[in-house]
Amino acid sequence: MKQSYKLLFFAILLFCTNSASALFVRNMPVNMIQPNGDTVHFFVTGDEFYHRYHDSLDYTIVQDRAGYWVYALAAKDGSIMPSSLRVGHLTPAQEGLNMQALGFVPGISISQEEYQRRRHEWDIPEKYQSSLPKTSGRNHGDFCNLVIFIRFADDSNYTRSIESIDKMFSDSSRHNSNSVYNYFKHASYNKLFIRTYYAPTPDSNTIRSYQSPHPRAYYMPYTENNTIGYSNSEQRHNREFELLVGAVNWINDSAPVPSHYNLDCDNDGQIDNVNFVVRGTYTGWNDLLWPHKWNLYQDEVFINEKRVNTFNFALEGAGEDYFGPSTFSHEMFHSLSAPDLYHYNSNDNTGTPVGVWDLMASNSKPPQHSLAWLKYKYGNWLDSIPTITQPGVYTLTSNADSIPGTMALKFPSADPDQYYVVEYRDNTETFETTLPGRGIVIYRVDTRFDGNAGFNGVDNFNEVWVFRPNSTSDWESGHLAEAYFTPARNRTEFSPSTNPYPYLSDGTRDMTFAISNISTPRNTVMFRYTNHTVPADLTVTRVTSLSATLDWKGAGKAYRVYYRPKDSDMVYNTVTTKIPHLTITDLHPNEIYEWTVRALYDPIDSTHFADSSNLAAECTFHTELCNNPHTDTIGWYTINENSTIPFAYNTNYSYFQQLFTSDELRGEKTISTISFHYAYTSALDKSNCVIYLGNTSQNDFFDTMNFVPFDQLQQVYAGPIHLVQGWNELVLDNPFYYNGTDNLVIAIDDNSGEPSHIGDKFYTHSTSSYMARIYSNNSANPDPAIDSTMKRGTAFLYRLNMKFTGCPNNNNKYYACIISDNEQFGLTSGEGLYDAGETITTYAYPNRNCTFVQWHDGNTENPRQLVLTSDTLLIAFFHSHLGIDNPHPELGESAGGYIVMTKQLSISVRGAEKQPVWVYDLMGRTVGMADGHHADPVTFQLPSKGIYLLRVGDNKPVKLFVSGE
Repeated sequence: MKQSYKLLFFAILLFCTNSASALFVRNMPVNMIQPNGDTVHFFVTGDEFYHRYHDSLDYTIVQDRAGYWVYALAAKDGSIMPSSLRVGHLTPAQEGLNMQALGFVPGISISQEEYQRRRHEWDIPEKYQSSLPKTSGRNHGDFCNLVIFIRFADDSNYTRSIESIDKMFSDSSRHNSNSVYNYFKHASYNKLFIRTYYAPTPDSNTIRSYQSPHPRAYYMPYTENNTIGYSNSEQRHNREFELLVGAVNWINDSAPVPSHYNLDCDNDGQIDNVNFVVRGTYTGWNDLLWPHKWNLYQDEVFINEKRVNTFNFALEGAGEDYFGPSTFSHEMFHSLSAPDLYHYNSNDNTGTPVGVWDLMASNSKPPQHSLAWLKYKYGNWLDSIPTITQPGVYTLTSNADSIPGTMALKFPSADPDQYYVVEYRDNTETFETTLPGRGIVIYRVDTRFDGNAGFNGVDNFNEVWVFRPNSTSDWESGHLAEAYFTPARNRTEFSPSTNPYPYLSDGTRDMTFAISNISTPRNTVMFRYTNHTVPADLTVTRVTSLSATLDWKGAGKAYRVYYRPKDSDMVYNTVTTKIPHLTITDLHPNEIYEWTVRALYDPIDSTHFADSSNLAAECTFHTELCNNPHTDTIGWYTINENSTIPFAYNTNYSYFQQLFTSDELRGEKTISTISFHYAYTSALDKSNCVIYLGNTSQNDFFDTMNFVPFDQLQQVYAGPIHLVQGWNELVLDNPFYYNGTDNLVIAIDDNSGEPSHIGDKFYTHSTSSYMARIYSNNSANPDPAIDSTMKRGTAFLYRLNMKFTGCPNNNNKYYACIISDNEQFGLTSGEGLYDAGETITTYAYPNRNCTFVQWHDGNTENPRQLVLTSDTLLIAFFHSHLGIDNPHPELGESAGGYIVMTKQLSISVRGAEKQPVWVYDLMGRTVGMADGHHADPVTFQLPSKGIYLLRVGDNKPVKLFVSGE
């Protein structure tokens, strides 16, 4: 090879990791030979940089100067020193020794600082590192793995057949064949194919190997019984490189690799990967004979004009725990750029970040898949992991699915450098059979770091951390095998109030993230995402003798408000609301009240709010004179989506008016808030809007020039408008008096200079006449106060769905509050203010794939007629056929781990004979109760069909539908 070619190669040297990468094992059995010929048995835990030998009681074992394996003592300076107690004699505990006095303690290990020092001895010098970026197509297509066999001067020939080894590398005879080729084919979703060749080419089924001029002891540490061993890390590294270079030169001289082998599939001038397989097994303390990945960076050797650089080092005689598809795949993923995900210390003084959930943290047989984040960032097999910011219900397919779909979703945290990733792991999939279970796995990604190698918990944190029960920081391992969430284990929620809960790299509990309603329909999982924030900036406005309006900032799924007279011992009144705003209407005149708001993570279960006092804030207010506020809702039972009103599509400025009739508004009132029903998933922001309300005799916009005159309008709001999907309430700057006789006009003047988008859609309903009109202009901002600036605009036969809330001035009316238990499943109509004694009709409208079940009082009529003799609340319950929040358990469904069955008018609970059991109706009344001494199963007879709440012991209540059939 010409020197100029070598220099050119260094100029184009592509990406490689900055240090060696290794295989971590824990409690792996080993057999060693003492210098006197005795065989001793113990265990090893660690990796290439440091592996600790120990017995079953975790007492550390080292070699003394004579080469004997002995129990270790901790020196005063923190180092590890050999004792005189040889392994093979009685253990310190069996010996009856005073272990504390003699220094025998379990788990003696080097310090984290010493470990990091040893690790950095393997760093690749900066001058050999490449600054060129990885290409978008990396790790796609064919990838060459060239295997070279080596034996030492005192070794005999290999006895294993090449067929047995090739099966571990290349077997694809079955869909689930356990081989490197098949593993990466599955893990990459058919994007990467590892092609393995052998050098020298095998002679029939016999392995041909390079034989080093040195015996095995030359590659082992120096002792009094091994005076030819290496004495320091520099000698160790030099001897390893000398061994590998010798093997390559021997192949070029004695058994050249056929020229038709494609050794450089990505055309970067290097052999994609070389796997040096060495005869024999691991040998002793701190030896180089341990599986690892590294780079032959300081020597220039070539095969068929392709440089040997990235390599894996394997031990043919080390047994299936060290020599097999799992170890090969782990080291190969290093060659493809993935880092280790375990903590680099063997005595468990920090938590286990990932464990069994990723190949780069723990080697299963067969090798398990890596987390989706590694497949995306390092494997380059997922094009993206979508970032979700909007609350809603989401679906995932399995990480191991053969066709990539939505394998994982990324969610923001309270720290912009950190994300939560949610993915679905299925232990029935190929290469996933060793996983502890099947369900959602949630983990945190810290984008500031690559891998978990340098973790110290101070300024270097984990890139990836899997959440698991009984762990509140990255220092606690908790129950990692129980990390998966599934209804089968009654684990369907992850929130700031659960175990585990979301926390950041520094251990801070994160109040901004929660998922719930985890279900597993068919071969997917579904869950609901909520981006919570702690309620803050609590304020009170429009205080009267009977009511007060409470506001706060937050983005919770729901809130529970507690209020009572200040400093009293009365039980708090409680109200649940889905928005950070509430008008309380049952106050007493001339009373001072105190109130608290908490973010809820399940609006049905009042016990599921975070118990941190930081979630609550209090303030007081004094009631004054006012009437009871009510809400008129117009059109919200419809789900038409239109983007033309109230902001014109793709124009900078617009002026919009809309009419509502006196029949729809039902009476005189002072309007204090209005609500818009926004349809699109992405938020809408307008920076500068003015809103007007007015009483008008105008009935429609049929005439081409008939906007309601400006002098009939009153300005009620000026400022920004921010809308998210669903109902959005806007508190008016100036409450508006509606006279109850005329029609009501609302006008919106958009001065933002920001074009609306086609996706900015609102829920609307059709009208029989033109009840809405808009004028828009892309360059000139019209002034509604000056008629000459207004053109005729466009009139519409549909209207925005709207809500108007205020204090009515008619005491001979009653309010009907008609709501849905879950707007995701269905909506209702009929809410409003009616004359006393009036008969009204209410409707429940199920959404697609849902059915109406009943009203909360057990009535199943739909539509339903009511005679109003008082203010009335009706809640409609719906049932989803998609497995979301399904209130009807099948045989074997659990509630808190107990088996529940519903039959006719009864509920039976099995396995709860030592737990109290309660059954409530939806009004909170107890319809059945048994103490902890009942029969098993315990059965409750119910008064009627309907929805009930079942609670076992301290478990979360479960909602059940009893059909009566």
